[in-house]
Amino acid sequence: MDRYTMISQDCHAGAPWYVYRQYMDPQHRDAYDRWLERWMGGVSRIGQSAIEAEKPFQFGTMSAQRQREYLEAMEKSMGHLGNWDPSVRARELDREGIAGEVVFCDGSQKNYPPFGMGFVLRDVGEKAPYEHRLAGCRAHNRWLAEFCQSNKGRHAGVALITMDNPEDTVAEIRWARENGLFGGVMLPALGLLENGHEHLWHHPRFEPVWRTCAELDMPINTHQTATGIQYGGVPQIPVLENQFVAFRPFWMLLWAGVFERYPNLKFCPTESGGMIAIWINAYNDEYLVKERWAEDAKKIISMKPSDYWHRQCFIGASAHSSRAEIDDRHRLGVKNILWGSDYPHPEGTWPVSMARVKQLFAGVPVEEVRLMVGMNTARVYNFDLDKMNAIGARIGPKVADISGTEQ
Repeated sequence: MDRYTMISQDCHAGAPWYVYRQYMDPQHRDAYDRWLERWMGGVSRIGQSAIEAEKPFQFGTMSAQRQREYLEAMEKSMGHLGNWDPSVRARELDREGIAGEVVFCDGSQKNYPPFGMGFVLRDVGEKAPYEHRLAGCRAHNRWLAEFCQSNKGRHAGVALITMDNPEDTVAEIRWARENGLFGGVMLPALGLLENGHEHLWHHPRFEPVWRTCAELDMPINTHQTATGIQYGGVPQIPVLENQFVAFRPFWMLLWAGVFERYPNLKFCPTESGGMIAIWINAYNDEYLVKERWAEDAKKIISMKPSDYWHRQCFIGASAHSSRAEIDDRHRLGVKNILWGSDYPHPEGTWPVSMARVKQLFAGVPVEEVRLMVGMNTARVYNFDLDKMNAIGARIGPKVADISGTEQ
């Protein structure tokens, strides 16, 4: 093909508050209304335009040029409505040259999943009751499954799960797979304030969850998200902490032997930077050193940590302002990097993805670009490649327009 088939591993969608309410089990709707009033400021605030909703927490970190680009796109194309309108979304994907996408939940337009699931991690003492959080996951998953069916095969929806009761979690994972959410699951953020090892992902109580995800080939996703701690001070502190939280499950699953027991289990930390390349070298040193703890580790895992990373782990490289992951691609693994546009978030590449992809992959060999912008994601999430290539042949960017450099 003279075009790239682009599949974004990091996109977002969510329903307006009143739509989520329709997918909520009736017995939880009154509690949902109370939650909205407490955390979201009630219906009136949620009814803001998308532009007004974005300004308070995003625009302060954006350049003046980026603000102009984003506002112009919002005002002229109303592309942000693709957050919940499948016809607008298909149009925006076509315009951006993107054949398919992995779809995480959202919150950028006051459309957080019910009861704070997804990216809204509160302090431990402020979490909604378990039955409400489970109802919130189910409401989002029901809506997302229907949303993804509108352009079947083009959207790999990521199901939300709780981890409080592994039996319920397994049932929800099976429901998600049976109802077309082939983007896997989003592992809930693990608060840094949790107490007790039974809350941590290496605990044996979660074994049924890992086994089910491996059995159904449902990738385990994490995403940069809030830690639940109020840090104060400069904004860079929580940003870095949020990235750290997204990677924490990796070393827990690694050293507990989960990747060893389930060699086809996939783990995908998203929008969290490429710092893992440095940690992997340190983990290899820990594993190879001639000490007792290393010998104990060898009883649990039979390969170097880097071997598990390259076999089973994939970094969602949502390009914001740098190409750090791309420059470090041979340590991370060219086959382990999954590009994402972050649609419809202003810190991502939308609405000028082609221009930014051209900057991001300048000087990178064509076949490596082809893997990172689409083929890796197609393989990890089991997209129908014939369908993706057919769409890519119609809307994908020409190779010569993006890189056209060394072969």
